[in-house]
Amino acid sequence: PSEQATSTPEPTTAPTDTPEPQPLYLGDIVEQYGYLLSAITVEDPTTPGMFYDPEPGKKLVAVEIVVGNVSGEALSVNPLNTTLLDSEGFTYQPELAGREGQIVTIDLNPGEKARGWIAFEVPEEATVASIKYAVETFGSKVLQTSLTPPPDGYVPNTEALSTLPPPPEAGFGDVFEQYGYSLSATTVEDPTTPG
Repeated sequence: PSEQATSTPEPTTAPTDTPEPQPLYLGDIVEQYGYLLSAITVEDPTTPGMFYDPEPGKKLVAVEIVVGNVSGEALSVNPLNTTLLDSEGFTYQPELAGREGQIVTIDLNPGEKARGWIAFEVPEEATVASIKYAVETFGSKVLQTSLTPPPDGYVPNTEALSTLPPPPEAGFGDVFEQYGYSLSATTVEDPTTPG
């Protein structure tokens, strides 16, 4: 009788859908869903804006962030889409107008970036850990980046910030016409005399 050869199939490792590794330190960039997010500076505590009235036992912390558009379509930026997390996992919502220089609500074209501050009211003893940015107001797409100060000698990779918008269709002094309007830049003062 002939022996039948049996071959055992090699075990296959199916690719798993592992999430992107989260940035470890302040200054690191996370890039996902067509957005990039980086936290640049933390002021803990910060100097409150004119309209902020502190609660007893609380402090105001501000984070300077950059939100960028690395997609091929317009994306929006809104300070209300941010959440602060402390080292114990508690979350905090933005304190609008808590600090001067708040990041603006704006639509970004491909390659454009917005930079500004967001303030959060947290308990005096809280240690800030990370900041999250929700891509959609009611969606699950969230970018999260670290607020932990980097160790000495650590240099974050900021290459993603070098993505630039395409050059404008009209040059300096040219007239650009669209949507029934025309626009031309004739003079630039850099620096200018302050008002």
